[in-house]
This record gives sequence, C-alpha cells and structure tokens, in this order.
Amino acid sequence: MRRLIPVLLAVVFGGGCAHLISDSLRGQVNINLPLKQLFNTPEKFQDSRVMLGGVIVKTNNFPGRTEIELVEKELDHLGYPDRGDISLGRFIFVRQEFLDPQIYAKGRYVVGVGRVESAREGKIDQQPYRYPVVFAEEFHLLQNYSSPPNRGTYYGPLGPGFRRGGFGLLFPYNSYFW
Repeated sequence: MRRLIPVLLAVVFGGGCAHLISDSLRGQVNINLPLKQLFNTPEKFQDSRVMLGGVIVKTNNFPGRTEIELVEKELDHLGYPDRGDISLGRFIFVRQEFLDPQIYAKGRYVVGVGRVESAREGKIDQQPYRYPVVFAEEFHLLQNYSSPPNRGTYYGPLGPGFRRGGFGLLFPYNSYFW
C-alpha cells in the first residue's frame, strides 16, 4: 500500500492540461516585454521572441509564405486566448509555408511564438495602421475554440467554481475544457 501512494499522487497531480506552446520555446519568450509597447513601437523590439494569440481577420498567401492578420487577445496561463472584446491591436504572423485560407479562416483562433521582424504600414478600412510583424516559429490553430459558449461558474455540491475532476479530485471549473 505504501508503494501505491506515490504512484497515485503522481498520476493525480501530474495529470492535467498542458500549455499550448512547448516548454523549450516558451522558456525563450521575453516575458518582460510590455505588449502595449510592442504594439505602439514594434521596431524597438526587433528580434525579440514573443508569445501572441488572437482571432484571425484574414489570411494572405504569397510565393513561399503566408501572412495571417490577427486581432490580439490576452493569453491565459495555458496559452489560450481570451474570447472577449479587449485587445491591444492587430499583428501579422508570418509562416514560410502555404496555409489554406479556408482552414485559417476569419474568426478562428491562433496562438504562436515567434520573433518580431519589423513593423508594416497598412490600413484598417481607411485608417492608417502600423502592424507588428512576427515570424512564427511555433504555431497552433485552435480546433473548435470559438464554438463552445462560456457557461459561467458551476454551482455544484462542493460550492461555486468546483466540480469533481477526472481522477476524483477537485479542480477549478474552466469552460475551455468542458
């Protein structure tokens, strides 16, 4: 029985949700970089590694590369973007491969890590806009992320915000993993 307890503890506390971005690349992200300044003056942060996520506005393919324009969304502790209306602005992820615009379509959510390459002048409708351009080294299109609604706090027999987890332990309720 005493040998079984450490194994059970490892299974129970070792199980859970993993971060979207690999540990090795996440460890190289400049966590001290203020994202608000990145969006205001992207040229100052050239070659800095950043982790960004957001919702796709449009996908453009060019010979040898794809550019995806996104509206930035704050990332949670597991790397999932917020689905609310708050954003610091728009940015462009660049990948040196063809990404089908029907799959990388408007409204889908993306998370990635990459290096800030430059700033690019463009327009949103008729408004001039300066986009940070990030070469994405690791990149994830989230499956069915925009479809489940936020169901709010669960009020179960254990009180607000808790439910029984897969291993019989108490886990805080999180609507992303419903």
